[in-house]
Amino acid sequence: MEYVGAKTSPLARLLGAPYFLWISLALPGVYLSWQYWQGAIFYGEYLHATGEFAARLLIVTMAVTPLGLMFPNAAWVRWLAPRRRYLGAATFGYALLHAVAYIQRQPVESILGEALEIGMWTGWLALAVMMALAVTSNEAAARFLRRGCTAPPTRPQC
Repeated sequence: MEYVGAKTSPLARLLGAPYFLWISLALPGVYLSWQYWQGAIFYGEYLHATGEFAARLLIVTMAVTPLGLMFPNAAWVRWLAPRRRYLGAATFGYALLHAVAYIQRQPVESILGEALEIGMWTGWLALAVMMALAVTSNEAAARFLRRGCTAPPTRPQC
């Protein structure tokens, strides 16, 4: 997962480091959470910001393959493709922050009463799907899932 020019440029090595990307993706969430817990931003602002981060990261994550098809020789797409898992995990993290803040602030009756509203149940459904993807997006889970695969060994899915 090394950037194309990583051997020659310190900037390329920094951009290619997974920890740098993780810190870059996590810092806005840490900052927002800190501001919220300190009372510097309101509940609605926190919900809006975490939901927007989750939605934008989801769009970027889902756009990696189409971008690769549109720009097959672009270095930035080749940089982005192997980091798709990190983007997806960050998407789930922001969605989880969003959901936890909502659950903490709303009474159970209100949550259940709003559950059938279209905007709410689609959000819960999206969180459930992202949770399944987050749980299975590590190497140990991938190895476990491959063990039960019954497709012929020539197929790349197994």
